[in-house]
Amino acid sequence: MLLNPTVLQIFYEFYKKSPKSGSQHGGKDQRHLVMQCLIQLSGIKCTSLTVNLPEKEQHLVRVSYSESIIKIIFLLIQECISEKQNQNSENEYFDEDSSHDLIAISELNKQFVDTLLQESLTLDSTKRQIQPIEFLFTFIPHTLDYLKCISKAIEYLLRESLIQLREGVYSTIDDFDESYEVEALSHFLEGWVNLVEAASEWSDSLLQNFGEDNVLTNKANDIINDLNVISTPICNLYIEVYISLSLKDMEIDGKFDVDSELSRDYSQESEFTFIFQVYQVAKLIRLGSYDFLLNLCNLLQSKMQKMEESTHVLVQQLESLSINNNYGTENDPIQDTHKILSCILNICGFVMAEKGETEHILVPNKIMEASIVVSKKLFNDEEEIVSAGSNPEVYAGDLRATESISKAINPQKLRIDPVVNIVHLTLSLLEFIVADGSLSINQSKSLLIQSIYKFFTRIGPVYLLPDENEYEKISPTFIYAFGNAKNDGHGTQILFSLLDNAVKTLKKWQFNEHITMSVVEMLMAFVKSNRLKNEITGNSQYRLFVSTLMTCMDYLHQQARISVVYIVSSLAVNSIHHFKNKDHITDIHELANVYFLNDFISFSDTNLDISATYGVQDAKYLAEKLLYGLDVLEGIYQACHPAIVWDLHFTVTSRVLSIFKGLFLSFYHVEDVMLKLLQLLETIASYQETSWFTEIECPETIVSSYYKTQNQKDVDGNEIEYKTIQSYFLGLGEAMTSYKIGKSKNF
Repeated sequence: MLLNPTVLQIFYEFYKKSPKSGSQHGGKDQRHLVMQCLIQLSGIKCTSLTVNLPEKEQHLVRVSYSESIIKIIFLLIQECISEKQNQNSENEYFDEDSSHDLIAISELNKQFVDTLLQESLTLDSTKRQIQPIEFLFTFIPHTLDYLKCISKAIEYLLRESLIQLREGVYSTIDDFDESYEVEALSHFLEGWVNLVEAASEWSDSLLQNFGEDNVLTNKANDIINDLNVISTPICNLYIEVYISLSLKDMEIDGKFDVDSELSRDYSQESEFTFIFQVYQVAKLIRLGSYDFLLNLCNLLQSKMQKMEESTHVLVQQLESLSINNNYGTENDPIQDTHKILSCILNICGFVMAEKGETEHILVPNKIMEASIVVSKKLFNDEEEIVSAGSNPEVYAGDLRATESISKAINPQKLRIDPVVNIVHLTLSLLEFIVADGSLSINQSKSLLIQSIYKFFTRIGPVYLLPDENEYEKISPTFIYAFGNAKNDGHGTQILFSLLDNAVKTLKKWQFNEHITMSVVEMLMAFVKSNRLKNEITGNSQYRLFVSTLMTCMDYLHQQARISVVYIVSSLAVNSIHHFKNKDHITDIHELANVYFLNDFISFSDTNLDISATYGVQDAKYLAEKLLYGLDVLEGIYQACHPAIVWDLHFTVTSRVLSIFKGLFLSFYHVEDVMLKLLQLLETIASYQETSWFTEIECPETIVSSYYKTQNQKDVDGNEIEYKTIQSYFLGLGEAMTSYKIGKSKNF
């Protein structure tokens, strides 16, 4: 009964006839309840309820049910949008109802799509498994019309958003995100992208199983092409709204930090943010990746040219003292160009690479395939491009042949590939901004610099110095544009150009926390990639980069400083481990000595009242210096693993812990110092060989010294802290026991 199309039709008719809230009869609650029933019915898995029916009857029930749901969604969208377009703008009740209706329909569609794609696999007459997406396109009539209707709903919502933005309806981005357009768009777009991804995976599996010359493969390719055509206006409109939103003079509060948006808790309604949808749209753009990337590349190039021209005009005006008073206002063309460039780079970054915490995020398949096509045209090579992993001497035909081509080819020709061109254009943009003699920074310029570094944070570990063995097929264009020297690649040159500009940026805008953090995050991403880390530490420019980077530390804020220490320490450890160069261990010793040990070694076994001994002002300065030193140690311990540099850890850790007792007793009244000492202690315990603590009697030393501070202060408020330490050392004791048992078993 639940799957009976007649039941669905009854609910649909009931919904249509339910009075709206603007009606004299009321009925908003009734209308809402009917829609909730439809949503629940659309979430029924047919394969679960029909499992006891004969196979043929199962199929018929599933077809009729799915067809009915699709028809209802189609009609509801048509009616709602038609009403919305024809409504009287003075009738506020009607407007509110149609807005709520569109949100409800978007939820209905999303529920149907989610359930459809979770359906169990079925078998056709040849016992071949049928994917849910194949079932939809094969057995449900008017599926393409349904998809076009969904796309029109998305386009309509994007156009409405654009109109609202241009009319200045919203004063903040939060207001815009809370609009019905964005909420409905989020549901429709998520359902659409899920369908597109499922279709793409189905097409790839058919290609892998049956090859290119197959009826099913050709059918899937035709569907993908249709979806690409339908998705194109959606992507174009989204980008237009995204740019329009960035140009509005709103309270943005960092909302254009897309990575931060994605790290939020989306179990709440915060998922309905317009900027968050760039992640979804990027997946659609990859369907026709190179057409879109080519357009974005051209737009990037034109806006860069406009920025350079505007900058030269501004410089001339300043030199002649004839600067127009409009500069620096919301109509400032340079600021608008900065904002547009930021948007383009954010979108390009999401299209070109997924974000991952490890180095194993690869170039998206669609982009790699498109680049291979470009490579064949560029190198006039029609032979199949095969895996370098399967045969190290073969890719893009004969490796030796392509090597000879690469030596003769002009590197500029590689820019025919839009991915390569976008990377080089963005690097040129960074170099232009950094080389500019002006130290002035406004919000739009700051966002642009951050966007550049976030772009390279995302794509750098994926594209630079690619490992051919990780890909079934790899584009020769990428090898020559981003590869290492053995393949005549330019990846090392790009990498060290980025490192050089990163250090210059830190020096130039050292007091801008947002910019420095974006730079440091890029460097962190690079050192977390073994490929990039090995290239940096094995290069002759390594020492210059590290020494220059270390000179920036004193001016950075706390988190950036810890990260820089991590970067320097991680590179030093990598140099020792992979290149057996123990000279670089001095970087870590220098950091530990200069920023901590030299200043505080005298506190070993000391019980000083620092305020009485040094005076209030000097004591405050000393506490701040100690916090700085503890930050440095935090970065060192996070970067180094004892399995690699055991000697370093033993010497540094033993010296550090010997000072802890005196530090606890001397700085007991400085809460920030106490908490930082505990945090560092936890880090040390997390990363060290636990057996070391028995040699230097760390637990007894710290617990007893902290207990003494409690007696000295006689303050009950810190009882929780003391109990925390006790609990912590109980856990540490258990860890030691486990470690010793494990060691004894190994021997």
